[in-house]
Amino acid sequence: MTEVQTPSAREVISAQLLGQPYQISCTSEESELLHRAVRLLQDRLSEASVRMEKGVLKERMLLMVALNLAADFLKAAQELDVLELHLRRLVDIGRGAE
Repeated sequence: MTEVQTPSAREVISAQLLGQPYQISCTSEESELLHRAVRLLQDRLSEASVRMEKGVLKERMLLMVALNLAADFLKAAQELDVLELHLRRLVDIGRGAE
């Protein structure tokens, strides 16, 4: 018997970023993650706006926040790679291979 996959239901998430409203389409499965991502971005933008000098362009602030988020992502990915390597070593030790 062939299993037929139906497309996921779509949702629209409303977000307010830098005073501008946005409507973002996503699947039902992505909804919670997208809500969390919006909250994270709002928090980071809020923090950046406090630290930045008056008159800094929104585009510059967005770029700095994006660079910091990208750096955080890459650092987490690198840490995950290290943990995966350690886990593989532990599995190998458990199997008797060193």
